Amino acid sequence: MGNVEDQEALVRRATLADLEALVALRLALFCDLGEAASLEEASALAGAVRAYIAQELPAERFCAWVAEAQGVGELVACGGLIFVQKPPVPSNPSGREAYIMNMYTRPRWRGRGLAGQIVAGLCAFARERDVHYVRLHASPAGRAVYERAGFVPITTEMLVRW
Repeated sequence: MGNVEDQEALVRRATLADLEALVALRLALFCDLGEAASLEEASALAGAVRAYIAQELPAERFCAWVAEAQGVGELVACGGLIFVQKPPVPSNPSGREAYIMNMYTRPRWRGRGLAGQIVAGLCAFARERDVHYVRLHASPAGRAVYERAGFVPITTEMLVRW
């Protein structure tokens, strides 16, 4: 098969057949972000993540795009989108918004534009569903990807944690 640098990846919409790979990528994301000290610690959430994706993916309340390494079928990157229904406002007559989350690319596959392709797929999917706002939280490493896709920072949001 050659080096990973020579391999191609196909970006596509995820299906339930991708469930276990989506769970594994999300757990790897927790480790990379420092939200879990180890894959073992992150694995404590595997059942909950699996149940969420299994329920929400077919209902299209959570949609995911993945990058699949050609020839081996391994998923090497992913991104998710959830929908929020808010009351209509003049700038968003449908009231539909989306939130991009779960963006992750395995380290060996970074720098190839996969995240940008996934964001483009997620945004196109949202536009097809009459979504006027797409939000996300950008890590420092991912910020340039989102800026290239047209995202701009906002400073009006606040957060409280319980």
